[in-house]
Amino acid sequence: MFTIGVITDQVSMDFEMALQFISDLGLQDIEVHALWNKNIEELNDEEVAEAHRLIQKYGMSVSLISSTIFLQCHLNENGKEFGSIDDYFITIAGSYDFHMNALRRCIELCSIFETDKIRTFGFIEEEALDENTVFQKVTDKLRDPVELVKEAGITLLLENCPHTRRRSTHGSSW
Repeated sequence: MFTIGVITDQVSMDFEMALQFISDLGLQDIEVHALWNKNIEELNDEEVAEAHRLIQKYGMSVSLISSTIFLQCHLNENGKEFGSIDDYFITIAGSYDFHMNALRRCIELCSIFETDKIRTFGFIEEEALDENTVFQKVTDKLRDPVELVKEAGITLLLENCPHTRRRSTHGSSW
C-alpha cells in the first residue's frame, strides 16, 4: 500500500507545529529526522518521550527514522573534520564507531516509535577511488550495521546522496 508522508523538519523544527500542520493536511505518516534543532539520534530520553507523546496526540505513524548515519562518516578513517553540508540540514559527524553507536540508538528508537526502518547513507569519499574499490569498501563497512539491524528485525535503507561523493577538505561536493 502506498501512503503519502512528510519529513517533519521540512515543515518546522518545532515538532508540535509540524505535526499540527501535517494533521491539518489530513496526513498521518511521518519521517522523523530532526526536531527541536537536534537530530533524532541526539535526543535524550525525555525528548524522545515528549516526541512520542506528541506523535500519539496527533495520531501520527512513524514510517521511518530518517537518520543521517554514515552521511558525515569517512569511507577511509582519516581524522579530517567535516564541513557543514548546508545551513538547514542537520547531520551528525564522526568516526565509524560514533555512527555505529548512533545506529544502536536508532534501533532503540524504532521500538519506541513503532517503526522498522532506518535511513542511512553511504559514507564520504575524499580521495578518487575506482568504482569497484568504493563498492567493496562500502560493502565491508555496511556488513556490521546490516547484521545489527537484521538481529533487531529492522530494515536499513541506504539513501544515494550526492553529498557522499568525493568532497574537498572544505566540505563542498564535486
